[in-house]
Amino acid sequence: MTAEGLRSRAPGPAGGATATPPARAVPGTVGEAAVTLADAHRSGLNLSIEGGGTKQTWGARPDPADLVWCSAGLAGIRAWNRDDLTLTVGPGTELAQLAAELAGGGQRLSLDPPHRAGATVGGVFVAGDAGPLRHRYGRPRDLAIGATFVLTDGTVAHAGGKVIKNVAGYDLVKLVCGSLGTLAALVELTVRLHPAPESSTTVVLPVDPTRAWEATRAARTGGVDPAALEWSGGLFRCRLEGAREGMHSRVAALVAALARVGAGLGRGSEPSTASEPGAGSDRRILATSVLEGPEEVATWDEAGRHRLPGADETLVRASSPRHRLPDVAASLERCAAEAGAVATLASYPSLGAHDAIWSGRPEAVAAGIRAWRDELAAFGGNAVVRDHPDALDSLLDLWGPPPPAASVMAAVKRALDPEGLLSAGRFRPWW
Repeated sequence: MTAEGLRSRAPGPAGGATATPPARAVPGTVGEAAVTLADAHRSGLNLSIEGGGTKQTWGARPDPADLVWCSAGLAGIRAWNRDDLTLTVGPGTELAQLAAELAGGGQRLSLDPPHRAGATVGGVFVAGDAGPLRHRYGRPRDLAIGATFVLTDGTVAHAGGKVIKNVAGYDLVKLVCGSLGTLAALVELTVRLHPAPESSTTVVLPVDPTRAWEATRAARTGGVDPAALEWSGGLFRCRLEGAREGMHSRVAALVAALARVGAGLGRGSEPSTASEPGAGSDRRILATSVLEGPEEVATWDEAGRHRLPGADETLVRASSPRHRLPDVAASLERCAAEAGAVATLASYPSLGAHDAIWSGRPEAVAAGIRAWRDELAAFGGNAVVRDHPDALDSLLDLWGPPPPAASVMAAVKRALDPEGLLSAGRFRPWW
């Protein structure tokens, strides 16, 4: 949309409601992005930031937008320093496309969020979406080195790597990660890369939540340096990455450590370590528990599906002390049953991060989540609703009790977006 077109568009009525679908702006340069936002600011338009559109239903429903600002025109690699393992990229770049390009150079962005289909780099960082590789490499904010943003008044701000100036003394790079498009429009991002591993192997162990925590401790203390740990659908998965040399001994050590958990491996077969996994007769024995290649990819894809809610389902992200996984699982089962709802759990046990997918009547789901949130709080946990159907909006406080930093978050919002035009209401009632 042109600047003149934005100036001529009247803002919607109170509360942001509009009689017509919102206009869309798809800038192709930083300059165009700045002009678009400045014009929208002068007209007092409510703005919504969109990448691939995969996380528009996360959090509280924002006030209706007058203008959707889309990052699709800001795509592609801007600079790739292979020696320094850094990359500058447009936020509209699809994560899958970027992964393919980086793989050709033997490197990768170590993010594997479950919500990958159609997701953009900017969307993943702004949503703070991370997957099992977070065990070793951290969250998106840990991989972000620098960024360029446009504030609602059209000011172009730079933070972190390639610093030109910082705004108001804030570390904008980390602030924007997880902000769900409420603080600024991301127009360029510089990230840390890692070498693509030479070899990858995943050991799968069928266990209940109690033994999943025991397996987590065994994997973390066994000297094998896991890249990812995950439990869902009754399966504990541990991925090892690194050089081919030494991989066999690391796998053997992990298999031995997990065997001591007491649940056995695969179909109850004793693991063999006589030769390299995938070679000779060992392949028949180990294939049920030690996975490589397409089988390994398939098991992690399956794990990701346990975190993807259907159209009428609700996704809740919970956190707890790491050793409380058995309590988290038992509490979820009890609260769902008592409310007349159904809930399934997927966990990153080494991080104390859990995803629960709820289904059933909206009233039952809301009651179950409230009860689960109360029980989690009793042993140091919490829960927020990440994704949900519209029917849940009026039945449940989606974000739960405000954290101690809520007032600081509100102050940052006022400093960067004084008129509250960006995704207004997304974090309601916190700010």
